[in-house]
Amino acid sequence: MRSCSDWSIDFPVHDQSIHSGQSERGDSIRKLVALLLYGVAMLASVWVLRFGLGARQPSSEVETRMPPLVSLHEFWSNSKEEWNFRISPDGNHLAWLGDYKEESAILFKQLDGNEVSAIRLARPLEEFWWAEDSRHILFSWDAFGDENFHLLLADTENPEAPHVDLTPHPGVLVLFHQQFASDPTHLLIRHNRRNRALFDLYRLNIETREETLVAQNPGNVLDWITSPTGEVLARSRQVTDGGWQVEVYDPDSGLWTVAFSGEDDDEFRIIGYPLDTSDARAVSGRGRDRTSLVQIDLETGREEILFEHSEVDVEDAWAREATNELIAADVCPGYWKVNYFDPELEELANRFRGENQRYVDLYDWSRDERFWIISTESDTEDLAWYLYDKDTQQERLLFRSELASHRARMAPMQPIEFTAQDGVLIRGYLTIPVGSAGTNLPMVVTVHDGPWDRSYWSFDRETQFLANRGYAVLDVNFRGSGGYGKRFMQLGIGKFATTMHSDILDAVSWGIAEGVADPDRVAIYGWGYGGFESLVAASSTPNVFAAAIDAAGTTDWEKTLESLPPYMQARKLMLQTYIGDPSTVEGLESLREASPIHQIDRIVRPLLVAQGGNDAWGIQDQVEEMVARLRELDAPVEYLYFENEGRSIQNWENQLRFYRAVESFLAKHLGGRISPITADEMWIGLQ
Repeated sequence: MRSCSDWSIDFPVHDQSIHSGQSERGDSIRKLVALLLYGVAMLASVWVLRFGLGARQPSSEVETRMPPLVSLHEFWSNSKEEWNFRISPDGNHLAWLGDYKEESAILFKQLDGNEVSAIRLARPLEEFWWAEDSRHILFSWDAFGDENFHLLLADTENPEAPHVDLTPHPGVLVLFHQQFASDPTHLLIRHNRRNRALFDLYRLNIETREETLVAQNPGNVLDWITSPTGEVLARSRQVTDGGWQVEVYDPDSGLWTVAFSGEDDDEFRIIGYPLDTSDARAVSGRGRDRTSLVQIDLETGREEILFEHSEVDVEDAWAREATNELIAADVCPGYWKVNYFDPELEELANRFRGENQRYVDLYDWSRDERFWIISTESDTEDLAWYLYDKDTQQERLLFRSELASHRARMAPMQPIEFTAQDGVLIRGYLTIPVGSAGTNLPMVVTVHDGPWDRSYWSFDRETQFLANRGYAVLDVNFRGSGGYGKRFMQLGIGKFATTMHSDILDAVSWGIAEGVADPDRVAIYGWGYGGFESLVAASSTPNVFAAAIDAAGTTDWEKTLESLPPYMQARKLMLQTYIGDPSTVEGLESLREASPIHQIDRIVRPLLVAQGGNDAWGIQDQVEEMVARLRELDAPVEYLYFENEGRSIQNWENQLRFYRAVESFLAKHLGGRISPITADEMWIGLQ
């Protein structure tokens, strides 16, 4: 069995697809003695990591001025956490995600009742929906972390019954598309069973599980545009020689007609379900640098701008499903700004915003809009969930995260900006530990995934976790990031390991010049693209960073493009545009120049690598090749392998393992704080 670490805390990782903080805990003297002995060993290990040979000593400021530590357990494995509350369409029931008897579950109860029932889950879940019959619950299920989601059905009148897999197709990715208030028995889904590279549109009967093909994908269809009752109106389709086009459907002739087109980087997303082709809403970047919320005629492509911002893209918008009336749209230039199209709902949001200018999400509502689920958060307050009764104008707190009670220990996230070496304006966020003077601190530069994602002002657990351990956290929206318009994103073309990396170096220089960072105590950390950038930093500029953490980062782009699953064709084409096309000599050379595997002999600073065995990008072999070669070179590399995870860590046991490793690694090499070992961690060691 592979060990997930090379240092004194050795966490064996085996198949834990079933949530496993189980009832045998403490059931025998033998286990209790083993628990105590393991706890002593763990504490001794942490002492060695923290104060042993070669470890940095935490500064007196970190030790004496900062508030008490928030435990690893509270950040990453708190069984009391509850989230994603949803109201049933008829307004009679609540459902939400949480834990039940130490297992992940969908919890539910009558709106005014006290008895809570549970639909138990074998793996943590991110999203679910009430079916339109207000009895059943639908959820996307990724059983192995390999991103092959299925659509499952649970019955609240028989919650102990096995979940029904509505799409029992091995190796197939199923995407939920739409359900209907007028026809609760049916819904629309997309999946790639017929052709792994293409997604067809099906009508699914949730009672009989019968699937009926609605629209077959002739090749490169990106999405289907449907009405509130499920009629196919149009489709967006990738064009072979570049760009995309929207094609309108004529139900009488069965023919598709090209209506309008856009370039590869022209974002276009339909909002809601248009009543017809003449009056749709979309987030569109056609013919402009930044995306705007528009009203569009799908027959002609004519757009009318409804909302936009002068500096950043419109992030998202919401509309009522039945009428397609707009509710709101938001942007995030630094802090979030929301534009409401319904004055009554704007007043409702303001009621919950408070003096702290929280971000308010009108998350869900009953079909008659009497009951609303509302969530709030800020940079220092984790999510709180409320039920609001529009008729009585009364609100009820459903749940507030325990982390919200530690607000005094949480650090504000401040928008920052600086000018890169070539004059490009770069934005990001800086978080300074509470209780510190804000100067000469150990600093962690965090790099987002994508790279076309971006970082936002929010309650970010990783950021707060790091800040609570004594680190300044600098989150950089480097060129190539999304959200700041096409021109800014296109500055990343051909610059994956060069100018995009230079933006990170300029961010470090900015942090040092501002007096925030100790130049000898800077680390870099990221997932996905962020992990790749950490490898670039460790190999191409080894003297800038004292340590690097790579989670699910590509080491060899040539191999990565070969291993992407067929349904990621659009992403593959975009990656080829931005890094290099392996079918050309120049492109192949560019891919190799951007791949850290070809210069790992330059890695001399400590590196922590984490990888999931079910990563859909298929990069496990190349990661293990890199780790093996680094070990041959006696490079300071530590490796965490999670057999039952994909490109993120879902199981709470694995989250504890990973963040304990991160905490100890950074403390050893930068001098931050370490939290005490918890009973949960000791229990993991027994298995």
